[in-house]
Amino acid sequence: IKEYYMRKSPELARFIADITGDGHLQCQGHRGNIQFTSKHLEFIHQFIKRAKKLFKVNPKIMRIKNDGKAFTLRYRTYFSSLKIAKELVKYGTPSGNKTNKIFFVPRWILKGDKKLKRAYLRGLFTCEGLIFFTKGKYKPRWRIEIEQYKNEKLRAYGKKYMNEIRQMLEGFDVKCSPVRYGKRQKRKDGTFSIAVKFDIEKSSFHKFKKVGFDD
Repeated sequence: IKEYYMRKSPELARFIADITGDGHLQCQGHRGNIQFTSKHLEFIHQFIKRAKKLFKVNPKIMRIKNDGKAFTLRYRTYFSSLKIAKELVKYGTPSGNKTNKIFFVPRWILKGDKKLKRAYLRGLFTCEGLIFFTKGKYKPRWRIEIEQYKNEKLRAYGKKYMNEIRQMLEGFDVKCSPVRYGKRQKRKDGTFSIAVKFDIEKSSFHKFKKVGFDD
């Protein structure tokens, strides 16, 4: 792989955020596989466009069914390259099962300029963020929330990662709630995972627009 493929850039920061959110990176033995899954075909094509620009590859697309109770059509794009997978890991991309993995914001992004931070945050919030409201006495209370599940034994590491996300948002003057733990879920292997999340109040929505969502 040529070095320019892995130039530290907003495009690479965004690609890593996509993998951290709705993607999957396998880098083990002789296998290197990069995937991204979404119910939005538009997001799939955007990921493919970024992959082509960064790595000169031609990812494939497949349709998949949700393994839950309700049928939900989703799409997955993927390509294989052990060299690219190894380089992505070197640049801070989490590999394997992210729920069971300790990872943080890549330091070159965390300590980088606002273009790098914005690209990473936008990718992460597009994948993992949501806008919701709760009923108040006089009017709804609107918030943006971001949430990731972590193996309960690694909850402290998940909290540290979320605090790094908060730290980057504060650089855009976005006020966030403290990081907290949410719903606890039993997994198929008998272990438990727990939600790690925080909110952004409506008063900071105009500041958050500097980061934003794709959708």
